[in-house]
Amino acid sequence: MFPPCLQQLRLPRSFNSRYKLPFFSLFFSHSSSSTPPFPEGDPNASSSSLWTAAIRSAADAGRPRRALHLYISMLRSGPQPCPFAVAAALKSISRLPPSISPPLTSSFHAHLLKLGLRSHVYPHTALADLYSRLPQSSDAAHKVLDEVPVRNIVSWNSVLSYHLRSGDLHAARKVFDEMLARDVVSWNSMVAGLAKAGDMDRAFALFESIPEKNPAS
Repeated sequence: MFPPCLQQLRLPRSFNSRYKLPFFSLFFSHSSSSTPPFPEGDPNASSSSLWTAAIRSAADAGRPRRALHLYISMLRSGPQPCPFAVAAALKSISRLPPSISPPLTSSFHAHLLKLGLRSHVYPHTALADLYSRLPQSSDAAHKVLDEVPVRNIVSWNSVLSYHLRSGDLHAARKVFDEMLARDVVSWNSMVAGLAKAGDMDRAFALFESIPEKNPAS
C-alpha cells in the first residue's frame, strides 16, 4: 500500500515493482539537505504560496529530486497545490533518469486531472512539454498539445519543439508561421531544426530574417 501522500498522485496500474524501488528512494531516502523548509507546527507550512516558491526555486536551480520532495511534503502538510507548483514539479520530472520519469509523468497527469487543472495553461503546457521529451510518448504528447486551452509563447514553443524532435519539418514550419509572436527560443529552434535536417540555405535565410539578434541567437 502506498502512503496517503503518494495515493493522491493516483499511481497507475502499470506502476509495478519495477518502479517501486526508485520511486520510494526518490522521495524517502533523503539527506538532511532535503528537510522541508518549514518546521513542524510552523504556520507557514499551510501557505500554498510559500511552498510553491520553495518548489519553483529548487526546480529552477536544477534540483529535481529536491523540488519533487518538497511537492510531496506540501501534499502531506495539507495545502492545495496551485497551478505553478504543479508546473514546477512537472518541469523537474523531465530531469530525472529515464527509468523513473515515464511512470511519474503518468501519475502527475492523473494528479493534474484530479486537481481540476486540466484547463490551466501553465501545468497543461508543462505536461505537454514533458510528454514531448519522453521516448515512445509521441501520441500522448500530440493529444495533450492539442488540448492546451489557451496557447501562450511557451505552449507554442512546446508544439514547435515537439514537431522538430519528431523530425516533421513541414508541421514545425506550419506552427512557426502560425505563431502570432516569436521569441529567441522559437527562432533558434526553427533555425536549428532546418540546419539539423541539412537544409542550410533555408536555415541561413531564416537566421537572416530574425528581427532582433542577440548573443543567444
